[in-house]
Amino acid sequence: MTIVLITHDMEVVKRVCNRVAVIEAGKIVEKGLVFQVFAEPQHPTTKHFIQGSSHEIPEEFFKPSSPNRKLLRLRFKGTAASEPLISQIVKKYHVDANILLGWIDRLQTTTVGTLSVELTGTAEGIAGALGYLAEKTVHHEVLQQHES
Repeated sequence: MTIVLITHDMEVVKRVCNRVAVIEAGKIVEKGLVFQVFAEPQHPTTKHFIQGSSHEIPEEFFKPSSPNRKLLRLRFKGTAASEPLISQIVKKYHVDANILLGWIDRLQTTTVGTLSVELTGTAEGIAGALGYLAEKTVHHEVLQQHES
């Protein structure tokens, strides 16, 4: 049985749906399995719907506060949600991580989450940390960076 549900309420989508399509100006801009779209949104409209106003980083974090700094949004799914990845990158790549905002959801049988962090350290350390996260299937989006 197929049911078509039209809503702006992402909580309803998470609880009820298996697949989702995001429509903007009458055109499908993104579609897929709910957990995939929530873990790795591609289109700005999808990111806006998923992020929601309650998950926005306060404006004061968008000011350069230290050299070699990146403000990031990390998106993870599945087993990456249960690993201590932030502590691993801090130890392995000698970066500092300031956790600003995060949330985690269970969608059907998959865990997805988003974590907003500020990474500071050497350019090589931050690049290494981002490479390590990518190996662990954690996708990142640079929200702001400041390099000396």
